[in-house]
Amino acid sequence: MRILFIHQYFLSPNEAGGTRHFEMARYLVKHGHKVTILSSKVSYLTGKIKEKYKRRFLTKEEIEGVEIIRVWTYSKVHKSFKHRILGFFSFVVVSIWTSLFIGKYDVVIATSPPLFQGISGWIVSKLKRCPFIFEIRDLWPAFAIDMGELTNTTAIKLAMWLENFLYTRADYFISLTPAYSEYLIENRIEKEKIFLIPNGVETDTFLPMDKDNWVRQEYELNDKFVLTYGGAHGIANDLDTILDCAKCLKEYHDIVFLLVGDGKEKKNLIKRKDVEEIDNLIFIYAQPKEKMPYFYAASDVCIATLQGIGMFKKVYPNKLFDYMASARPTILAIDGEARKILEKANGGIYVEPKNPEVMANAVLRLYGNRKLCEILGRNARDFVVREFTRQKQAEKLISMLKKTIGSNQC
Repeated sequence: MRILFIHQYFLSPNEAGGTRHFEMARYLVKHGHKVTILSSKVSYLTGKIKEKYKRRFLTKEEIEGVEIIRVWTYSKVHKSFKHRILGFFSFVVVSIWTSLFIGKYDVVIATSPPLFQGISGWIVSKLKRCPFIFEIRDLWPAFAIDMGELTNTTAIKLAMWLENFLYTRADYFISLTPAYSEYLIENRIEKEKIFLIPNGVETDTFLPMDKDNWVRQEYELNDKFVLTYGGAHGIANDLDTILDCAKCLKEYHDIVFLLVGDGKEKKNLIKRKDVEEIDNLIFIYAQPKEKMPYFYAASDVCIATLQGIGMFKKVYPNKLFDYMASARPTILAIDGEARKILEKANGGIYVEPKNPEVMANAVLRLYGNRKLCEILGRNARDFVVREFTRQKQAEKLISMLKKTIGSNQC
């Protein structure tokens, strides 16, 4: 089968961030399928173009059999919401144009957010005369409205119209959480068209490893109780709560927080740390994927946070599965679906979002009971190995394609 993924902010394995699509694509290639990923040259985390992609409008590369095509798009996506929208629309136009020159495919899979990729997916599927599968990784524009990013009444109406338009054009859907599936059904999508393929983790990459590794040496963490957040530093991630929690625990000189990643709020957070002299917290810029297992291994506990809005109750954060596979307990300040996963695994402690005092109490509970840390971490690892490996997800995708595209092509 020839599969075309349309993913504006696709990440290859040597980049920082979630690599769900590469890992699934690699598995598909191993099973004899051709996979092409059509993406932009711009990093969503930094808003920058990598040096090796700068000189050409279009670049092609192959990684472990997966063909990756990166095209020019408007890059000043971090300047404002309007600039971000311009970046999205530029990719729509360029991705459709590029698709005219890259051969035939049996299926087109577009992933949202951004929602606008659905336009590319729908039009390209028509050009290729093949089914269009729409993967829903976040619920946009609902998240943007809840976050206060989308406030203009006309813009909201247009965004909701576009969402409905694309939902009625897709042949099938991939949903990342049960709550997303329910949302689609509420939007009059037939249940038979929806396939649940959740987030997960490469359990051969994120492993239980020795705590005393190069990360502890490089950042002078020996004999420290280390709590790590790994991921995006944006408004949605509510990292101010972690900074407030660190302030609550300043008297504990052997407790240290690591915040690893990048994003639009990074500079503001660093400035706040310096102004308020939060000395028990270390900022580390985004690391390649292959280094992150060592950061989690060097940690005693990992932390996941999001703003306490209703829509975030529907998400499965990538980082949660990475933490769990690393056999580290998680302090989770995200209610809803993520909380259900953690509590089902008995792999950490849920705390109320945006409540640094409650988070600090959870830190002290684990700080005072290292045996509990080990038990929760082991529980977490066992659970994701059973339920949330990338291999299982890829097998679900192949099964979906057999049902929807035809078993003779799979």
